[in-house]
Amino acid sequence: MIGFSPGHRFAEKASIAIVDVDGETYLRRLNCEFRSEFSAAYPGVLTRPVVEPEVWRDVCFVSISGRRLSPAVLTFVNTVRQYDWAEIQVGPSQL
Repeated sequence: MIGFSPGHRFAEKASIAIVDVDGETYLRRLNCEFRSEFSAAYPGVLTRPVVEPEVWRDVCFVSISGRRLSPAVLTFVNTVRQYDWAEIQVGPSQL
């Protein structure tokens, strides 16, 4: 996904090719999934999927069996287990 402000030329597109980004000013965020502002769902920020070339990744959830979890971690684990992941499973050729 790529995020941008309302009124940007990307707002008129359904998806963004990598070549469309050429010449754009951007904010590079190393390891953004580890930063506190990692979510693309932020008020006022629009997003579009990046295509051509296809961009995708696999995410795995791993925990130690039998380990006592804090209430916060237990809530997270239960949320992950209850979520309908089939709803969003998209392979690289399905974007």
